[in-house]
Amino acid sequence: MGDVPQMTATGATVSTNTAGKAGHYPNGYIPSGLVLGKISASGLYGPYDNNANDGRETAAGLLFSSVRAIDSATGNPLAKVGGARFVHGLVNEARLPVSSGIDAAAKADLKLIAWL
Repeated sequence: MGDVPQMTATGATVSTNTAGKAGHYPNGYIPSGLVLGKISASGLYGPYDNNANDGRETAAGLLFSSVRAIDSATGNPLAKVGGARFVHGLVNEARLPVSSGIDAAAKADLKLIAWL
């Protein structure tokens, strides 16, 4: 498509069991740009952790947009939330949330993302 930047996002269901409220969604939202890894046992996604051993040690994309992780009626954490996973395109690393979780290993896993 010429000089038009391309990006690809695909569906992702995020488990809030691995995304701790204090660390990953203190304001009730999981922030966009968070690096995701796929949990082998459930097929759900959680925050990438290079030291994990449940599948999340391999980066599988970035959360495309913020998602609410708290039930607005009860204030309780939701067990899982739907979102989109950014897997292909250009990313300006300086624009990612501070707690995105990106590291050299995650960048190596995300081969279809060009880091600016």
